[in-house]
Amino acid sequence: MIKTSLLYIAIISSAAFAAYAQDANEEWLQDYASVKKAMAEAYANLEWARSRIDLVELNAKTTEALKKADSDAASRRIIDQFLAEFRDGHLKL
Repeated sequence: MIKTSLLYIAIISSAAFAAYAQDANEEWLQDYASVKKAMAEAYANLEWARSRIDLVELNAKTTEALKKADSDAASRRIIDQFLAEFRDGHLKL
């Protein structure tokens, strides 16, 4: 009975964590969308970046990584990596 109860707790905890992680990932995806919107509206070097970076590929890679991120710290690193691809020291969150 104890082993069965522990199994139920583990399953419930796992499901709860998965739901939390999915919600957290959705929030980071929304934050990422806000970053892209701000860049589209106000980033002075966007045209220059387009000529040097495959933005479609970078976006797909970043979006997929954010969907799979397992922590807030990992999600922040992913967005930081996205920004680092522009190689512009003035481009920061």
